[in-house]
Formats: sequence, C-alpha cells, structure tokens
Amino acid sequence: MEYQIYNDFKQIQPNLADFCNKLNKVNSSSKVGLMGYDGFIDTFIRFVNPSSMAEFGPKVTKAAGIATSAEVIRQGEKYGGNGPLMTVALNKLFSGNITLNYVGALGYPNINNIFKEAFGNINMYSFDNPATTDCFEFSDGKLLASDMSNCATVTWDNMLNIIGEDALRKLVKSSHFTAALNWSRIIHATELWTNMATMYAQEHAGQKMLFYMDLAEIDIRSSEDRALLAPMFTNISNVCHSVISLNLKEAWQIADIYGGNFYDKREALNVAECANYIRKNSGIAEVIIHPNDGAAISRENETVYVKGPYCQNPLISTGAGDHFGSGAMAAQLLDLDGFESMLLGVCTSGYFVRTGVSPSFQQIVKMLELWNQGLLGERL
Repeated sequence: MEYQIYNDFKQIQPNLADFCNKLNKVNSSSKVGLMGYDGFIDTFIRFVNPSSMAEFGPKVTKAAGIATSAEVIRQGEKYGGNGPLMTVALNKLFSGNITLNYVGALGYPNINNIFKEAFGNINMYSFDNPATTDCFEFSDGKLLASDMSNCATVTWDNMLNIIGEDALRKLVKSSHFTAALNWSRIIHATELWTNMATMYAQEHAGQKMLFYMDLAEIDIRSSEDRALLAPMFTNISNVCHSVISLNLKEAWQIADIYGGNFYDKREALNVAECANYIRKNSGIAEVIIHPNDGAAISRENETVYVKGPYCQNPLISTGAGDHFGSGAMAAQLLDLDGFESMLLGVCTSGYFVRTGVSPSFQQIVKMLELWNQGLLGERL
C-alpha cells in the first residue's frame, strides 16, 4: 500500500479551501448515536513550579524517603471521563444539531448536576455513580490519578437491570452508530462492549453498524486483561464496522500484541505503517493513531498521515484525545476521506488545547484560516 504523508503544511494548504467549504455547509446531522459508558468528576491541578514533568520527575525521585513540595494552581472541578468528554465535544461540533444518547455512570439514582449542565440537549441514561480523577497538568504532559472503585460496577448486567433491556434495545435500534470508550478504567468493559456489538448486530440485521472504540491508556490494566483485547477486537469486527482510535503509546502496545515492534518509532511514516499493521492483523476496519503533532488513519484502500496544528504550550491537555476523537467520529458521519478525517480530528483537538473550549465546525474553519495565513498562535 502506498502511504499518503502530509507532514508539511505546504502539502496541506492546497486542500484547505475545499475542506473549509465542506465544513461551512454542515448545519446538522440526521444520524443518531449511542455513546458510553463511563463518567468521571475531574479536579484540575496545574503545576507552576516545577511546571514540567521533566523537572518534576527527578525532583520526586531525589525526595524519596524524605519529602518535597510543588507550587500548583487548583483550577476547579469539571465533568470528565472519555465518554462524556467526547460526546459533549461531538455535540458541540454540530452546534447541538445531532441526536446523541449517553448511557453511563453519570449519577444514580439522580444524575449529577455537573453532567446536567454540560450535556445540554444530549439524552442521558445513567445507571451508576461517576468515578473521580485528579488531573495534574504540566507544560509537557499530564498525570491522571483516578479513583476507579465506582468503575467496577459499570457492568452489562447492571446496565440491563437499571436501564432495562427493552429500553436499551430501542436505543440501539434507533442508533446509526455507537462509541464505546474508556476500556482501561471500566473493569468489565470487554464483556460490555462485546455484548453491545452483538445487540447492534441483532437489532440491525444484515448491516454492519459503526462501532467506534477508544481504549484510554491500557497500561493500567493487567497483562491478563490486555490479552482479552485481540479476541474482543475480532468479535466486535465480525458483526460491526469497527474503528479504533489510539494514542501513540497505545498503538505501540497493540501492535506488540500482534508481533509488531514499533516502539519509539515516531516519524510520520512509522505512525502510518503502525496503523496499517494493526489494521491488517487485528481485523479492525479502520485504525487511527494520534500522536501529539499529527494523526494517521488506515482503511482498506488508504493509509494517510496528516500533520496537526501543534501547540507547544497547551492551555489544557486533559481531553485533547477525546476532542480528537469527536472530530474523527464526525468525519465518519460526514463520509470524509482519510486526509479530511485526520485534519478534522487534529484541528478539533488543536482548537481545544488553545482555548479550553469545544469548537463548532465554523470555529475550526476560522482557526484553519489563521493557520493558512501563518497567524496561528498558542492561543485563539
């Protein structure tokens, strides 16, 4: 397969006018989606001194057995979890003109007000209480410290018991796509995702519905749990049109499951090759990899890498991957090609890390105009 590598903005520029024209014409989507299944309340803590992980790590190591301190800014609480973040971001891309149903851990028996305020017109179906995460933000990365005890009760059986099987089947039958997110922190996600794919196959006989997956940092799971991934991918891909979005480290780890060694291979071509390798060996229909500075997608007839509008000093980094995912998902709904799909993904993320705000398509167009003029800075 010939790889299409857009690793220089000069290669991207000739396609911008047509891409922006497509985005400006998007007013709404008739597609209905079902998203799930986690829910978190995130507390944001910004490190000031030291400001980087590169500085903080050695400082902690030297202080082992004694003590150390750091200057931080507490930035408050926000709704979190891969599912809620991506769902809200997808809704905002379409300016609320899309029907999204979220099933997950948003509070039970009453939905938490943080989610009510954030979700707007998104339909909420909650069957558990949210977990919590302390998000330590540095200039060069982030550390997520999660209390995942509530995640253990996010199960297929609990979802059926509280939402009701008939109600869930109606949601599935009305949905054109689904997104299953945060496999790493939902302890019983393998069973839940597989059963959901089976239900989609049953309710949409003869059709392979879009099934989008985001694992979210698989190294927090045991090697025994990670061994379940390959058969899960096979089972889901057999009955649905499977799409997976991976960060670079996850991509290396998934490739390793199938015997591919891509560790520390960061060049654009390497990332594209890794996406293609995973797709060919896993049976997943579309594999996406999103490093910090670009993204690659491998499909049956194309493998493309697109450079992104990299931000050296992000205002916020937690949620960047979920915003990328919302752009990649929107691209699926708009039937965009590989280049356009990855450009939409990296621009959605690029806008968010500069502003802390989820963009609409029109706001992405304005950012692209600045990029095209050489005026795109660290803040918008």
